[in-house]
Amino acid sequence: MYEPIDHKTNQKLLQPIRMHGGDLVATEGKYHRSCNTHFYNRYKTFQRAQTTKQQKEEELLNERAYLELVDWMKAEAANGAKTFPMAELSKLYDERREQFNITSQSHSTRLKEKLLKTFGSDLQEQGAEFGPKTLVFTDGLKSLLQDAKNARQFQM
Repeated sequence: MYEPIDHKTNQKLLQPIRMHGGDLVATEGKYHRSCNTHFYNRYKTFQRAQTTKQQKEEELLNERAYLELVDWMKAEAANGAKTFPMAELSKLYDERREQFNITSQSHSTRLKEKLLKTFGSDLQEQGAEFGPKTLVFTDGLKSLLQDAKNARQFQM
């Protein structure tokens, strides 16, 4: 019963309890059943609001880390990078989340699906069904194929 009182602004309730060494019986601290239920329901609402606030902050930081990864991928693509190993992307994303003190675990499959959805037809997944995956920009894939074709013609 002390915890809800401490979290609420019910210091008037807590003071007489502390004066008698925390003995509720000595302070005659009794609630009617309906009052007690109301008190605990208010406390539960307060706890949910605190949890929700923390979750919202974590979601915002998580989204920031994701957008920074997307911006990094765009910058790397502009500088000539054509392929992005999913393991590397996941590692960069996790490192950034760690810098933001996000404790929840990330899932590379969800990250991959979100990246594919964000970039749409500009990004493709390459790799064996159960092996390591690589994300490739469509333009980069075209230029890789053209480079391979040119190298083959040169060897003949």
